[in-house]
Amino acid sequence: MKNTSRVQIALLVAAAAYVGCKSDKPAESPQGGQSGFANAPATATTTAPPPATTTAPPPATTTAPPPATTTAPALDPAALGVMLSPLLTPLAQKHAPGMKAEGQPILGFAQQGVPLERQVTLQPGKCYTAIAGALPPVADVSIELVLNAPPAPQAVLSQSTGGGLQPVMAPMPNCFKNMTPLPGPAILRVTSKQGSGPVMAQLYVK
Repeated sequence: MKNTSRVQIALLVAAAAYVGCKSDKPAESPQGGQSGFANAPATATTTAPPPATTTAPPPATTTAPPPATTTAPALDPAALGVMLSPLLTPLAQKHAPGMKAEGQPILGFAQQGVPLERQVTLQPGKCYTAIAGALPPVADVSIELVLNAPPAPQAVLSQSTGGGLQPVMAPMPNCFKNMTPLPGPAILRVTSKQGSGPVMAQLYVK
């Protein structure tokens, strides 16, 4: 019995020693050779942003300005009369003595080749003279007295000769006379043949 007790005590002591030795072993390292780095943060990976794409703006479109158009300036007829009447007065005294103005004068800004006109009535037995005056850049003016009795075609009854800035149509004593016994519808027409500018024309009667 004593021997049995000694054996049991020896076994207990040996078991206790074994357990103590086992508890003193160091902890095993994780598998894969990652000892000491198991909890290290993962290395950050940087992704470069895609290259910026530049869209070229559409080409600028240039619209050419419309061609310039020449229009007659707005002129006050009264102001035109003040400027041009001094041109006609000495001509009337010379080429239409004893005659009086018939109706209103033609006043306007004459475009080259575009006539200015006024309706007139030629009384039977009366004698007519017309005078015009213009300012530069007008250089050549003509006057016409035109029969205007539709459906008959228009016909020139009398016209100025020479031209220039101060033409005269049918000066006295060679005035134009309506030889018919009836009034005749007509047109007094003044045209700038060269240049554009202010023009005045007056019909005189006796």
